Amino acid sequence: MNIEFLNRYIDTIHISKISPINLEFSGDMGRGRYRVKSGAVEVVRDDIYINSPVDISGGVSISGGDVDYRATLKPESTIGYGDIKSRGEFNFKRFKSTFKQSSIFDIYLNSGYLNMLLYDNNLTLTKNPHISGDVRGGIALVDTEFKSNLNLKIGNQPIDLDIDTALFEIKSG
Repeated sequence: MNIEFLNRYIDTIHISKISPINLEFSGDMGRGRYRVKSGAVEVVRDDIYINSPVDISGGVSISGGDVDYRATLKPESTIGYGDIKSRGEFNFKRFKSTFKQSSIFDIYLNSGYLNMLLYDNNLTLTKNPHISGDVRGGIALVDTEFKSNLNLKIGNQPIDLDIDTALFEIKSG
């Protein structure tokens, strides 16, 4: 893949690395199986980088438009690292009305980087925050559930926050 070619068409980020991408397909126009896999894709914007292997697989009916997928990402970043697993389905002929997905995530944030952003507000993270949860839904409605723990200081006052379960919905017009 020609990184320089891609970077000419992307304004806000810079692709700095793409490992070879393996594409597999078996089947016919009626029903097939596919897999897209890459060792690492690295994207940079300002002082933030994200590097992750990519593994996407599923089934597709090219003639009918139906697609299902399973995606796995293991991002490492200036901001943190973790695991993201997603599965979903849609029909590319009617994407907005048929897209459904479910994703789970387990992320550890980099307190050193975040503390640079929080410094002016007299906040200090004393441990790497952990966030986990799942996101479900489609284009019009997304349900989100997450758990988190934060260990921080406001000035010299230590505060430990454990969020067992936070639920919220995101609706779009």
